[in-house]
Parts: sequence; C-alpha cells; structure tokens
Amino acid sequence: METQSEMKEKKVKPEDDLFVALIRRTDKENPKPEDLKRIRAILDEDSSLVRLNDVSQHAFKRAIQSYASQSALQKELLERQIKEKQESMDYDNENVFVKMLIDQVILNNIRLNQLEALHVSKLDGSHSTEAGIYWDRRLSSAQRRFLKVCESLAKVKKLLSEAGLKDQQARNKESQNTLNSQKLYKMLSD
Repeated sequence: METQSEMKEKKVKPEDDLFVALIRRTDKENPKPEDLKRIRAILDEDSSLVRLNDVSQHAFKRAIQSYASQSALQKELLERQIKEKQESMDYDNENVFVKMLIDQVILNNIRLNQLEALHVSKLDGSHSTEAGIYWDRRLSSAQRRFLKVCESLAKVKKLLSEAGLKDQQARNKESQNTLNSQKLYKMLSD
C-alpha cells in the first residue's frame, strides 16, 4: 500500500495513462481500497476534476444531445446559448444554490422549447383527439415546471437580496453606534 508521500511523488495527471487506468479501476461498485484512496487523494489535490463531472453539466449535455442529435452546428449553438443565458443571469457570481436554480431554469427552458417544437409537429395536420390531449398535457406540464423553477429562482434571489440589505443596514447601524460612541468619548474627555 502506498503512503501519502509516495502518492505525491508519483503525481498522476488527467492526461496520464495511469490516471485513466485508475479511473477504470475505481469506476465500479467495489474498487480496491488502495485505488479508492489514490483517487480520493488526486481529487482532493485537484477539484477541477470534480467540476468536470458535475451532474448539471451532464444534464446539459444530454439535453443538447437529444435536441440536436445529428447537427454539430445545432449542438454548438445550443451550448453557446446556455453559456449566454448563464452569463446574463450573472451565474459565475452567484452562490451554489442560485447556480443550481439557474441551471434548472435553463434546462427546463430547453425542454419546454423541445416540447413546443414536438407539439407543433405531432399535431400538424390530422390527429386523434387522444393524441391532441396527450401532447397538450405534456406541453402544459413542461410549462408549469418552467414557471415553477422561474418563480423559485426569483424568490430565492429576492430573499438573498433582502438578507443582504438587512445585513448592510445592521453594519451601518453598528458603524453609526461606533461613531456616536467615539463622539461621546471625545466630548467626555475634552
């Protein structure tokens, strides 16, 4: 079994064949404890590897794949639209909870748009009443999910904003009390 210092000496990088082999050995239900210890040490050292495997990023990739399965251009455009939407919502400067909600807003928007297009194609021309009801329900459900996550994001941002404002007011009051105390001390010492 390797010691911590031996692990650091044999620095494994993501592009190394050893790293790929280690991933294969640990990407299963019951890996060897020494392999698991080794991968944990690597992940502790470089958190960017953890971010690469972010669940929401997998969801985006799957949504992009299902939306633009054959077109590399459509995939590229959708990836850029996702980034643009994140930037417009100040994604990089938000806390983790808000980031999760922003991801959900964007994912639900993609799904809603997919269903809108599918709804039109399925109900174009003649169709059965059952098919019409089915596709209307699917679309309505996607619209409700999208609106619900938008409302949740708005509520959380409002609560965080109010909390920040109250925190700022408390700091201002504390500063004012300190100034008043200093003035009183100065008056008493004169």
